[in-house]
Amino acid sequence: MNIFENKLFGTIICLTIVVAPLILWLALDVASKNSSAKLRRIRPWIRALHWVAWSCAALLFSLALIEDNPHHVALFASAVLVFSSTLGLIENWLKD
Repeated sequence: MNIFENKLFGTIICLTIVVAPLILWLALDVASKNSSAKLRRIRPWIRALHWVAWSCAALLFSLALIEDNPHHVALFASAVLVFSSTLGLIENWLKD
């Protein structure tokens, strides 16, 4: 099955990629209010994941330039870029 042919599956994957860091942020916020957990220890991991996601988005956008049907690849690249940006917001929130 080609995921680019099934629009519903592609949409679900993109929405999952976009919503995942928001769920992580919510979980970290709840953990910070309900316990004395030191969330600053997670910051290097969030930062590394942020840059890995950004690199994947850059590769996907590059792939969209050489692909015959670039719309689907660009859609996934945009979702990964939003994922990376939200991780950057989480990283900034953890810094404060």
